[in-house]
Amino acid sequence: MKPILTIMAIALGLALPVNAYAQAMLVHAESGLILPDHFEGMSHKASKDSSNPLNSIYEYTGEGNTATVYVFRATHPNAALWFERAQAILQLVWADRGLGAGTTQRLITLAGAKSPNGFAREFAVSGQSQSTAVAVAEVNGWIVKVRLTSDKNGVDATAKQLDRLLLTFAAKTPPAAPHPLILPDACPLSKATTSINALAGSEVIAKPKAETILLLGLQLAVLSRQIAGDHGSLASNPELYCRTPVEGQGPIAMAYKPKDPADNSWTILFADSGTSISGTSAMIMEGKNDIGAGGMLTANTLEKVNAIVVAKGIPAMDVGFPTGASFIVKGGAVLSAVAYGTANVEISLPDKK
Repeated sequence: MKPILTIMAIALGLALPVNAYAQAMLVHAESGLILPDHFEGMSHKASKDSSNPLNSIYEYTGEGNTATVYVFRATHPNAALWFERAQAILQLVWADRGLGAGTTQRLITLAGAKSPNGFAREFAVSGQSQSTAVAVAEVNGWIVKVRLTSDKNGVDATAKQLDRLLLTFAAKTPPAAPHPLILPDACPLSKATTSINALAGSEVIAKPKAETILLLGLQLAVLSRQIAGDHGSLASNPELYCRTPVEGQGPIAMAYKPKDPADNSWTILFADSGTSISGTSAMIMEGKNDIGAGGMLTANTLEKVNAIVVAKGIPAMDVGFPTGASFIVKGGAVLSAVAYGTANVEISLPDKK
């Protein structure tokens, strides 16, 4: 007789992992991801930071091991992009914990995907812990990040344990093909350095007209689809972009720019949070009722794209990043906003006084 869990999985059409029938399951309702309740002596405990369904956290501890699983609806949902961010932040946070050299980055296949949909890497650690590992994958547009740390296992043993843990993951809907697992090349110097001419006219418009705010909202409806991974976007076509560090920000940010020399827009992925900040061209109405060229700064949260600054040109990246990052962390005033997956434009018209 087949275990009841197996029968249920067949009835629901689930992508059942090899050893899931022996486990209780946790289901992340929004993404459809299915996780084990316990694994090799590690028991699940509710995380105090799991209140946001768009950024859920599952923690496991026991037998000298700890594992944390993050499930979030990232902007620019490409596992290669967010694996770079996960590694950068790991190296930043663990810099004083004796983080050693990492193994070669390797492909992984998560939640029953038909082909690889992410990456993993392990690191030796000195001190109380012996090793730590990180894995990032895309499952139906959601990003899944896994951290596994062991106080008793070396790098090789942790790699094998991570693989066994990943095998327990399933999905209600079989994973679609992920966005291309390509990390853009470093930008050439000419593209990495924004020219003075490109910044000319990027003066902030402190009190934009109502007509401009309405027009921004219409443009955000298109931009929100790009941020969510539509064709031609950073997630969907990473080969059309190059990457460059953000001057003065260290590993906390990575910027991406179109290779097209005529396109001076930019996108910064913020830490490994799934959020991002963009500077892009925009049509504005600040003259005599004429539509003209301008720019806007957007802070892209997990829920929506928010236009927070309008300017006479594309805002400078080194100025735009701190402003956008502050909004993501603390909130702030919004001119226009559009939630991902909708065409509903939210606007904040200026006071007539």
